[in-house]
Amino acid sequence: MALTADRPYETSGPMQSVRILMTTNDIYFKGALINLTAAGGLGVVASNTAAQGNPTFIATKYLDNTGKTEYLECETGKVWIPDAAAAQADVGDYCYATADDTIAKAANAANPCGMIVDVRVGVAWLVDLTKGIPVTALA
Repeated sequence: MALTADRPYETSGPMQSVRILMTTNDIYFKGALINLTAAGGLGVVASNTAAQGNPTFIATKYLDNTGKTEYLECETGKVWIPDAAAAQADVGDYCYATADDTIAKAANAANPCGMIVDVRVGVAWLVDLTKGIPVTALA
């Protein structure tokens, strides 16, 4: 499910800021998961798409990029991602950004976006977005 409004997000520890040139004709909400395109390295909302997911960022503000191409301030690091199924056994697992507001433990196309490093059981995962890898590295 895609975001339709800004979403607050919680981080843990230091974050790294980066400006990303975003694709034209899309709206990006604060708190959205952002990936880079395989060709060209432009920012897009995260999805279960081949070659997306590594690296992954969080949008720090809203951007309406309709009819233009602008930079968006994003950050990467450890971010709490809501998930009602979060379990202690998930710690150490790779995870996938399957939409701009969704992290899953499996995906059929996307690269792992990070690793679950802590959990609030039944509430959220703490995902280290700096630990994303190409899916081929899991083979």
